[in-house]
Amino acid sequence: MIYQKVELYYESKRGIEKIAEEYSEMSSFQQAFLCGVIKENKPEKIVEIGVSAGGTTALIINCLDKLDIDAQMYSVDFEKKWYRNERFETGFVAKQIMEDRGGRFLLGHSIPFYLDQIGGNIDLLILDTTHVLPGELLDFIVCLPYLKDGCIVVVHDIVENHLTCKDGEIATKVLFDIVKTDDKYFMKEENANVAEFANIAAFKVSKETRKGIRDYISALTISWGYLLDEKEKQKYEEVIWNSYGKEYRKLFNKIECLQRNTYLQKQISDHFGKKIEYLKLQWENNKNVLLYGAGYYANIYYQWGELNHLMIKGMVISDDQKKIINKKIELPIYFLSELPYEPSECAIIIAIDQKYQNLVLRNLISAGYYNIL
Repeated sequence: MIYQKVELYYESKRGIEKIAEEYSEMSSFQQAFLCGVIKENKPEKIVEIGVSAGGTTALIINCLDKLDIDAQMYSVDFEKKWYRNERFETGFVAKQIMEDRGGRFLLGHSIPFYLDQIGGNIDLLILDTTHVLPGELLDFIVCLPYLKDGCIVVVHDIVENHLTCKDGEIATKVLFDIVKTDDKYFMKEENANVAEFANIAAFKVSKETRKGIRDYISALTISWGYLLDEKEKQKYEEVIWNSYGKEYRKLFNKIECLQRNTYLQKQISDHFGKKIEYLKLQWENNKNVLLYGAGYYANIYYQWGELNHLMIKGMVISDDQKKIINKKIELPIYFLSELPYEPSECAIIIAIDQKYQNLVLRNLISAGYYNIL
């Protein structure tokens, strides 16, 4: 047998069938798998990362009650509002159930903000968030020092990329495949997909698991689907430093820098319409490079230029626009009519929405500026 199996526990949703069916983003099989893990391992401290409406939270608590398991329950989500309908709070269908049991919703930040509050000896961790990297892989890395030996980690949506045809939805599968442990749980789910691969799996944390931290962090070099904002990045970095040391912190920072560059470069490549190498060469060969625009695309070009040590002398806007200072971008903003450079002295990158580019190009040429990158 390649993988171990879990005895499915379908009784767990009895009494909350409507909530489980309408608001848990797990199939009936997946719910039974998760609750089978709970029945078999009888956890004392549970952390769920990824709450949504709270359907799975309610299922877990109902399962604990049916099995008479007195476990601490923490449910963490980056969003305070339900991502499907912002009129509702994250976890709204499980709010009363959670309060009655003494569990806690921790909302508004990612998991590293709450780890010290939750504390150690976690023996069941459920990862079900973005499914794109860094996602669940990064969350597991920072949670690992807080997990008890023998902790069961349940990972949802491990074949999601095949169901949605979105190639990036691989975070939980990457984690499941690279994690070092002899105990991995993966089963057949009838009618789930053409090969009947279950969209849920689990593994048990062991001493061997902790030895794999180098490879877990290295796997973060696989392309990310989103970037961390500065506060989130600093908090993940802080936990990695405190848990694994300065060398791993340094590696994480290098990976984050690489991912940021790639993410920005993809956007610029789509926007620019020519090979990125051409833009970089032209940028390097011109002394005074200006960005036409001061909004979203200008910010993208600015960040990418900084990462690649490409100089920018300022931003240019039309004379009929307002100068709005962006505190994150320390560049002068010029009206076209007040540019301090002669047309022969500068080059301009048109960093605005593509539907306005032809109009701006005509205006620049009319003003004598022909060196458009």
